[in-house]
Amino acid sequence: MAPARTDLEYGLLGIQHQYFNLSELKYGLELIAKATETISLAEIMQRAGYLNTSDVEHLRMLQGTSEFSEQPSLKSIEREFFKNLDKIKEGASFGRYVILELIGRGGMGAVFKVDPGDGSPPMALKLLIGGATATVRDIERFKKEAAVQMQIRHTNIVQIHEIGREKGLDYITMEYIDGKSLREIVKESGPLDQLEALEIIRETADALGSIHSQGIIHRDVKPDNIVLDVSGRAVLMDFGLAAFDKFEGIQYKGAIGTPLYQPPEQAEIGGRFGPITAASDVYGLGATLFYCVCGRPPFWGKTKDEVRNKVKTEPPAPPREHRKDLLDEVEAIMLTCLQKEQDKRYTTPHELIKVIDQTLAAYAEQEKGKPQRKSLKGRGKGRSKSRERLGKSKTAKTKMSKSGKIVKGSKASKSKSDKQAAQSSHGVLKPVRKASKNRRAASNANETASIQTGLARDPLFVGGLVVLVLTIILAVVLLQFM
Repeated sequence: MAPARTDLEYGLLGIQHQYFNLSELKYGLELIAKATETISLAEIMQRAGYLNTSDVEHLRMLQGTSEFSEQPSLKSIEREFFKNLDKIKEGASFGRYVILELIGRGGMGAVFKVDPGDGSPPMALKLLIGGATATVRDIERFKKEAAVQMQIRHTNIVQIHEIGREKGLDYITMEYIDGKSLREIVKESGPLDQLEALEIIRETADALGSIHSQGIIHRDVKPDNIVLDVSGRAVLMDFGLAAFDKFEGIQYKGAIGTPLYQPPEQAEIGGRFGPITAASDVYGLGATLFYCVCGRPPFWGKTKDEVRNKVKTEPPAPPREHRKDLLDEVEAIMLTCLQKEQDKRYTTPHELIKVIDQTLAAYAEQEKGKPQRKSLKGRGKGRSKSRERLGKSKTAKTKMSKSGKIVKGSKASKSKSDKQAAQSSHGVLKPVRKASKNRRAASNANETASIQTGLARDPLFVGGLVVLVLTIILAVVLLQFM
């Protein structure tokens, strides 16, 4: 049943005067279409909690005094909604916040860098816009998840500061992360040092262990969603696909997550691979580790369906084909994480952390007192150099996708300082590899000098050398008399 003209007029006025958003309006119209009794949009929106009595009466007054040149349609209302959104731009106010710049837009909303106005550092403000790709249910679920996430205090999880509503739009403010995602770093500078990658995965695993204890499964662990800030801290982002046991069952048909990094149980939900559990996030850590050290994901295909089919039926790409110097321990860790059967993986992040700690400790112990192998010894310390370099430069501007991740900003919104920042942060991990290369060269030079010194002290070598010199002199003398 098509919406009544009066309801569309009421909806247009509600959008124009910013009482509710587009997703909420669509939801109200859907309820009217399903209703077995005659009910107006005003009543529906009040019952849903989007309007109070005063709001309802104000909009009715406006409707009675407004002249409409033509009957509003859902498309014309959408245009009006996005026209209002365009007013939220640099320099504008949104509640107590001043918009500094647009970071990015996505299906769930738009993200801005804002000044809170109280002297505290800038924050990221995410407007939950809704629309074609985000329903009322999506927005409400996201708000509930943010409310739980706000209670979590962990150094490796992006911090939620506030959940509110302004101008008919729900919003979330969170910690502004000045940094780059692992995907950006690898794309710009190549695969990471292997032990450094383990340290990053360890920090992220610790963050996941914290949210798992709250009944939350992330379900989208991937290089894009792990950001290194200017201090080198790994920060887990993007809880847009997280499943919260407190609010919903996490079992339904279909697939969820990013195919390149999702486990089989997320590629075929409710299928033969079992339910989504903490081990599902462990798989994502393994796929991310694979990308960090090999420079590519463990599975590849031309379409999402092709990739998902490989995830369910084929082993991952042989990692040594993409990293010749791959350490046995690193290979074992990633392949264990990538097992198709959950009980063959590390079943929790803390199990993975134990193995990583053992590996890092073993390499640190092996290299004690071996200065001739400084390049290997230095690999475990390369992270600190990376942090130092990243901390000295301002990194490229960031944005957030439809589900909440922070990535590089749009070209249109780049400023001169952003370009300079991008240049200064380019190749953030290269100094680590360069230093390692220099250490290897120095080590080789030391070994050569050591060999030369040893030969000089060998009596047989010295005697043989003397005989050779005398023989040459005698030959020269005889040639003069011939």
